[in-house]
Amino acid sequence: MLDAKTGLLIGHTDHAILVDARFIVQPGGLRRVQAGGKRTVFAWVEGTLCLDPVQLPLLGERVTFNPHQDERFQCGGRAIEDALIVVMRSDLAVVAT
Repeated sequence: MLDAKTGLLIGHTDHAILVDARFIVQPGGLRRVQAGGKRTVFAWVEGTLCLDPVQLPLLGERVTFNPHQDERFQCGGRAIEDALIVVMRSDLAVVAT
């Protein structure tokens, strides 16, 4: 996890819940990977860390990203740019509602 203001690493976790999340894909990084370049971080999820998860529903659809098939994150067969709630689980699944 990175601090939004400083960009510094503030911790590691097995799971996290974000609210008011945005799915970010940098076009330049996407083009490099699609052209067969080396792997790099160019896609991520930003949002506000939820510190009281008991208040939130944890059901939703799985979110995926494959730069060789799509240019944006996918959820339920369609592109997704933001979500009210995003759950990142320890089994590496990302679920959005």
